[in-house]
Amino acid sequence: MEIVFENSAIGVALTDLNCHFLATNHVFQAMVGYTEEELRAVSFLDVTHEDYREANRALITELVEGNDDSFRFRKSIAARTAV
Repeated sequence: MEIVFENSAIGVALTDLNCHFLATNHVFQAMVGYTEEELRAVSFLDVTHEDYREANRALITELVEGNDDSFRFRKSIAARTAV
């Protein structure tokens, strides 16, 4: 999995079920304007554009409650410079 993170041309982030970042690649970090260390101190929802937070929270709730076993989506990120 590390090779995918390091060599990907797209931003990749891995989070836990509480939306905390476990790992991010350099492309994702550049997209949001945070270092990996800074991302570990905020949640996935903290860098989600406000227009998408509730929808993303609902998807996560479905996953945690066992109503879904996975989800994927494209989303708008609230980059640090835009917040």
